[in-house]
Amino acid sequence: MAVASNDYKTIYHRLYETGYHSGGLNHGARMADPIIENYDFESVLDIGCSQGLAVKKFQDAGKRACGIDVSKKAIEMAREMNVEGCVMASATDIPFGDDEFDAVYTTDMLEHLSEDDVPKAAAEICRVAKKYIFANIAFVPEKNKEPLKVLHEKFDDMDEVDCLHLTVKPREWWIEQFENEGASVVEAEGPNGMVILKVD
Repeated sequence: MAVASNDYKTIYHRLYETGYHSGGLNHGARMADPIIENYDFESVLDIGCSQGLAVKKFQDAGKRACGIDVSKKAIEMAREMNVEGCVMASATDIPFGDDEFDAVYTTDMLEHLSEDDVPKAAAEICRVAKKYIFANIAFVPEKNKEPLKVLHEKFDDMDEVDCLHLTVKPREWWIEQFENEGASVVEAEGPNGMVILKVD
């Protein structure tokens, strides 16, 4: 039976098993620096935290930082790297309380959701964020097809998964998803092109 394109747990667990996002300082961790330097917050949740490198960077800067990722393998990698506070969970069902974090940080994750799941994720992000949402989103299809190629070669049931960026929309569309949940734009193009929103 083929794996559906929105079976995130299976797809991303397998991707990480094939070496997805392995090694080095990933882009999410690099993007954390200007956020730490320019915004006032004490706690942050990284959604789509991968192996937890941005979570560790926030922790090293003195923030209370946690992370969630839908991939069991990614969370295992975070634990192997001694990054604390990372748990397996989905952006559409965040296992934390209302207003639990001053900020939510998410880099190159939201476009991996199906369009039907985006409103649920936006609502959950706004629910747990008390002050800021720092969202870096890809507005174009993925250029690097190598992870998909490896996935297809290794797993026979992945034929229906033909892209990883399931929702390709312009910046304005994404902003509207969060505005629908009561957030407002602080910067439409903040550091590293991030959309930065304030939760009202």
